[in-house]
Amino acid sequence: MREPVAASYAEGPGWRAVELPYSEGDYAMWVLLPDPSGAPADLLAPDVLAAVGAGLRPTVVDVSLPKWEFGTDIDLLAALNDLGATALTDFSGINPDLTLDQAVHRANITVDEEGTEAAAASGMAFTVSAGPMPEVAFRADRPFAFAIVHTPSRTPAFIGTVANPAA
Repeated sequence: MREPVAASYAEGPGWRAVELPYSEGDYAMWVLLPDPSGAPADLLAPDVLAAVGAGLRPTVVDVSLPKWEFGTDIDLLAALNDLGATALTDFSGINPDLTLDQAVHRANITVDEEGTEAAAASGMAFTVSAGPMPEVAFRADRPFAFAIVHTPSRTPAFIGTVANPAA
């Protein structure tokens, strides 16, 4: 998808980012593009995400994004055990025979011309109308990272990377 949009844009050492707000609610997608030699996953570090949030400024951006679908399954039980948070898996106070056998987090995000669908949340990101001439060009034509953030708090709800935008 390619569209000039009124958006917020930021850049810093080794990265560029655009914020694409959803039409309703307090969420937006940040697309974080590393320099050609950079690693997208590095852009998901808390200090980089904080710099993105602090640096975003409104402008008109010529955004070019591929369509993509991203899904993940996370075994939360193993993660809780690895963290030593076994008390969170103990339900013996409710019933001594009650044990937690599996805890899985499933997330899926699809981005296309219609917008974004993420888990049970969906939103439209672009309008189909001619806008002003872009001041900045942003082409995600190489591996990049993304974050869907709660804009008032700048808290990421989903994060990930797109390793092959052409796929």
